[in-house]
Amino acid sequence: MQQRSYIQSKMKFPIALVGILISLCASTISKRNYDVEIVSIAANSTDESKGKIDLRVERISRGETVLNGTWDWQYDIDDTTMLETIIYSSTSGSENDYKVLPYSIPSITFNEFLEKHYNEIIYANFRNCSNLALFKNRLETPWKKATYTFNLCRPKGDGSPDVLPDGFYKIFVRINGEIEVILIAVFKVFRVFY
Repeated sequence: MQQRSYIQSKMKFPIALVGILISLCASTISKRNYDVEIVSIAANSTDESKGKIDLRVERISRGETVLNGTWDWQYDIDDTTMLETIIYSSTSGSENDYKVLPYSIPSITFNEFLEKHYNEIIYANFRNCSNLALFKNRLETPWKKATYTFNLCRPKGDGSPDVLPDGFYKIFVRINGEIEVILIAVFKVFRVFY
């Protein structure tokens, strides 16, 4: 009898340790373990009187960049306005090293993009640093004629996969309708340990 209680008392510690390890692993797996830094942004519009983008990346400290600027949008979106997104990755950041990823958004109407992706990707990353509005429904579209301002924005990759390898990611966005707007942003993804 004494032998059994000795074994039981010795077993409590390993069982508790296993429980702690499992809970630590589960919490680590469910959290994103990388951070995102915006490296560059470039934009072009076929008619700046209807869509002018003046966004720039500014370094505010070592290892920390922000997005500042404006996006002046002066035409109404309709079902002929299309949007497509292509996402590339590179381990080195070299232009010749980028490869297409499966996370792209094929050409869809801009309204369809607003319904499916806007809140989780655009609004989630810029709600605290811009005057962008939350998408509610097509009748109350958040993308109206306006000048959208971005002030000290630090997009953190909300809406992106939970696991991404370290490296550089280029996001190519084309909005095509009454005018064509091209936006190319480059982000650096790096592992964080916390």
